[in-house]
Amino acid sequence: MLKKRKKILFAAVDIGYRIEVYTNFIEKNLDGQLQADSFSKYVLPKEHYKTQYTYTCPIDKTHPWILYSYSFIFFIFSLFKYDIFHFFSGETILTRKLRRFEFFIYKLLGKRIIMHFVGADIRNPNYLIWKEKNIDEFLKGKKPIPLTLKWQDKLIKDSLKYADEILVSTPDLLKIIPTAKFYPVVIDLDKFFTEVGKVEIKENCKTYNILHAPSNTAVKGTNSIHKKLSEFKNKNQNKIQLMLPGENIMNSKKLYSVSRYELFKLFIESDIVIDQIIIGWYGLQSIEGLLTGNHVLCYIEDDLKKYSFDECPVININTLNFEQVLEEVISNGNRNKSEIAKNNLKWVEKHHTIENNNKILLDAWNVN
Repeated sequence: MLKKRKKILFAAVDIGYRIEVYTNFIEKNLDGQLQADSFSKYVLPKEHYKTQYTYTCPIDKTHPWILYSYSFIFFIFSLFKYDIFHFFSGETILTRKLRRFEFFIYKLLGKRIIMHFVGADIRNPNYLIWKEKNIDEFLKGKKPIPLTLKWQDKLIKDSLKYADEILVSTPDLLKIIPTAKFYPVVIDLDKFFTEVGKVEIKENCKTYNILHAPSNTAVKGTNSIHKKLSEFKNKNQNKIQLMLPGENIMNSKKLYSVSRYELFKLFIESDIVIDQIIIGWYGLQSIEGLLTGNHVLCYIEDDLKKYSFDECPVININTLNFEQVLEEVISNGNRNKSEIAKNNLKWVEKHHTIENNNKILLDAWNVN
């Protein structure tokens, strides 16, 4: 007798464009076992980056009462349709105040719950603000402020009680939930290279182009990066060119300094990409920088190095060794972007594609 195909819903906030990658993987590889749909409360403009979801109800474009009504109706609908709920960023279908009720109903009906945390959902935002202001002292051993806030503690407590599996996208979050499983960022190489291939390539200029294009200036340490780069530029006027679109959003409420399509163009034109110097781990932008032949610089905390994959090409940098690391990269003299990209591709394919890294997800979805 054929086993009934289970249905999974990915919801409700898509950070790092994960939902499309996971959904496509299921459609290509698990068609006889799983059927995937998605629901998002946030939808980026198409000119920023095209993403696909089965259902949407944009929180920033919908009147609260319409959003609440739609969410509740969709919640009831979901109870009859889905067997597995994979939630990202601590956001579920209903409001936060109804989260415990929502979880209780899922468990009462035998649904499987996966909570997938990505950063600010369980990491105290004030921690990163403190960390940037005190980064030199932190690197020398100063104890930071608490990693979580009360509302995050409640989210964590509910997740530990009701979720069948808890995943985190960066290993620093294991300090907050030690029993979680670290599942790294993955990238759809076919889509990435298709979009990057549309970018018109310019010849390299004589200077080293250094790019810092934050998705969020507060978590990337952009203030510190701009200051350090300005100091370095004054000493190396003829060697480097700074590419700092983040200057446009330093005092605004915008998150993204550029659209993802504009970022692809900057990757092609740059030689060095600085991801962040605060969080302590690399993300999607580091991976994309590697694939476009850049030297990628990113701060990796000492106690997180054990989670680094073998021969990781990401170059560790912090505020104390910033100038030294930049000088070493530039003096190395390797600007053959095609060669660098080719070497990095092998590493990314091995460690950051869902095709080669899916056991944790299959276990979480209970697909064996």
